[in-house]
Amino acid sequence: MAGISERQGLEAIRRNVEDTLRLSDDYQVGTDKRPHFTSSEQPPSNTLAPEAPGNGRASGSSRHPKQGTDEPTSAAVAERIEKIGNVSARAIMEACETTATDIEQTGQAAVDFAAEIMNEAKELAAGLRAKGSKMSEHLKEFALLAKKVSTTMRDTRQEVLSRPD
Repeated sequence: MAGISERQGLEAIRRNVEDTLRLSDDYQVGTDKRPHFTSSEQPPSNTLAPEAPGNGRASGSSRHPKQGTDEPTSAAVAERIEKIGNVSARAIMEACETTATDIEQTGQAAVDFAAEIMNEAKELAAGLRAKGSKMSEHLKEFALLAKKVSTTMRDTRQEVLSRPD
């Protein structure tokens, strides 16, 4: 019912969550930071392999220092996790709110349709009652007429039979 604007809202929420999760991957230690390509795509020529022994890099040139600076990295990771939690909570709340609004609108539409059906049913019932009443009146008139005809025919027959020729 709501349509395109709600789909765009849900799409924006999905993108926001994906971006946040993608950014959080940058803070994970020891993960492969290379982009993933399908078999038909070729990675750019300047893409570097992840750090591994024997790849020509010194072991001290790690992107995530491990000794002596654990506290700032842990604080940054904790802050990032908190931000992801807040963004995820907000995204879930927005999705729930959008869904709840859709449910309310659908329920209201069902009530509106039911009210329209009820009004039509009342109109049909009133029309049927009116026609039934008219038919009843016509049948009563017919019964009176039939009684008059019957009485007249009986009287006429009696007259004919009681006459001396």
